[in-house]
Amino acid sequence: MKYEFASREWCAVLHGLIAERAAWEVKSKPNLAMSICEVFTNAPAHMADADGKVAWSCVIEDGQVDFQIRERDDVKFKVVGEYAAILPLGQYDTRGDPERAAELGTMAAKALESGGMKTTGERIANPQAITSIHDAIARLTL
Repeated sequence: MKYEFASREWCAVLHGLIAERAAWEVKSKPNLAMSICEVFTNAPAHMADADGKVAWSCVIEDGQVDFQIRERDDVKFKVVGEYAAILPLGQYDTRGDPERAAELGTMAAKALESGGMKTTGERIANPQAITSIHDAIARLTL
């Protein structure tokens, strides 16, 4: 089954993936921590708020997952971008292939350069963060 990108159902699946991964990884990473927020502007009307946005955020700390369907600023990494610009990134499955991962990086760089997406904070490889779930959610994204 696939879910429309950034829909309530998609966010529920994302929440489940993050919670499952965090529960598993906290066993080997007792200081598991990360925080992220993604905001999609000019989102389809049937899912957008009054400002045309859809957002999700997640803070993981002390083994607890605080996933919300709202924008927040108290995160280490935040993405804000046009729904149409970010959708192809959300759908792109790297299949664990380094060449495809590099292509995804190029796609993201182009979205940043064109102004379709901006980021604040740094998305660094934190050894205490959960491993990427990008491909798992991409495979379930319409």
